[in-house]
Amino acid sequence: MEPENWFYAGCGLLVIGLACLWGYLYYAKRLRLILQTPTIACRDLPGLGASIVEVKGAIEADVPLTSDLCSIPCVAFTSTITEHWTTTRTVSDSKGGSRTVTDHHTAVRYQNDARIDFNIRDTSGLATVEIDGADLELIDQSAGPASSQSPAFGICATHWNGHLTYAESLLPIGCTGYILAQVTERHTLGKPINVDSHFLISSRSEESIVSSTRWGKGICGTAFTASLAGGGAAFGYWYQITGGVWPWQSATN
Repeated sequence: MEPENWFYAGCGLLVIGLACLWGYLYYAKRLRLILQTPTIACRDLPGLGASIVEVKGAIEADVPLTSDLCSIPCVAFTSTITEHWTTTRTVSDSKGGSRTVTDHHTAVRYQNDARIDFNIRDTSGLATVEIDGADLELIDQSAGPASSQSPAFGICATHWNGHLTYAESLLPIGCTGYILAQVTERHTLGKPINVDSHFLISSRSEESIVSSTRWGKGICGTAFTASLAGGGAAFGYWYQITGGVWPWQSATN
């Protein structure tokens, strides 16, 4: 490998390392918040001021949404229909020969998402969740063509050999939700204001969230260490063989 390539490899590894460091700090903060934040009963929220709390319970809504593809009552969903097709072309090589190349294409034919404020109910009562600004962890569904009542009904492939795939994720009515949020002045749960904290709404249990967050923290930490070591080694080798001459300096000589 050319000397300047070792320099650029070091730069690339350090950029990757910085991204991994950001991920490590993100997961570390999230893990600390979840472990340190107390679980509060819905009936106790009015006396807590602007505290950061976690609440667990069943998700309810007076007038729920209906997801576009699966027609499931929910409080949040995202739906996507994607077309996949192929085209062929003939290319020539340097020897005058030719071959047929198949190109694969994709395009989004329909996309929609929606969310509404909802209630979460535990054994003590219920509380309202103001969903705007939340980091949502939705449940993936096995989706297919939309029903005739859906705005996605009638979406078709536009190419002769095209086919459609369907993807939908949602937070259904009745599932057990985990909320990490701030108590608002309206005694609801919402996005933290004037405090550095996450706003998380998940369909997973706290134990599952903690486990995946620990994995994310560990993976990002390991990747950061490896990238830092690899970048340092690449820079060291570049310096050893060039004496510290910058690539752009050597290019002008």
